[in-house]
Amino acid sequence: MIELRPTDLRQYEYCPRVVFYDHCTPLRRRETAKMAYGKDAHHLERLLEKRRSLRRYDLHQGRRDFDVKLISESLNLSGSCDLAVITSDAVYPVEFKMTKRKPSKGHELQMCAYALLLEEHYMLPCPQGFWHSIGTGYTFVIPFGDKLRLKTLRAIQTIRTFIKDETMPPPTPRRSKCVDCELKNFCGDVV
Repeated sequence: MIELRPTDLRQYEYCPRVVFYDHCTPLRRRETAKMAYGKDAHHLERLLEKRRSLRRYDLHQGRRDFDVKLISESLNLSGSCDLAVITSDAVYPVEFKMTKRKPSKGHELQMCAYALLLEEHYMLPCPQGFWHSIGTGYTFVIPFGDKLRLKTLRAIQTIRTFIKDETMPPPTPRRSKCVDCELKNFCGDVV
């Protein structure tokens, strides 16, 4: 079975071909300066988070688990969640993002995949997650309703199918994304 990561879902929503190239080709992408900067910002955010209350999440009590390694054999999904806040009756994923933008549909899929993993790992419900913009300091609530859960599970299945069949999916319909893509040289049908 093909093991996917929650980040594959974010990439899939951005452009399915990114996931195809990651899983079906020997192509290895180098870390960019932006990626390195993001890692440093994540590290600093984790240090600061340890000193904060849970008020930004509208929670009064809970335990914080950082960099939670998650594996699900039933979903065949694995990943590392930036932060899980565990209360007596629920678990909440928190993702730190180095951006000033609002969460995208891809981020919602990624967060929902973490919710599914956390529910299995902690055996607690995961009603919502928190997506924190390091750039603005604002935290967005991502509710994990039935519609998003179904969309996430369908995306996982679609990704597995094109990887298993080694069939390149169509490119993103928004060609403006292709302009700065580090993989655009591999998409011969995109101009």
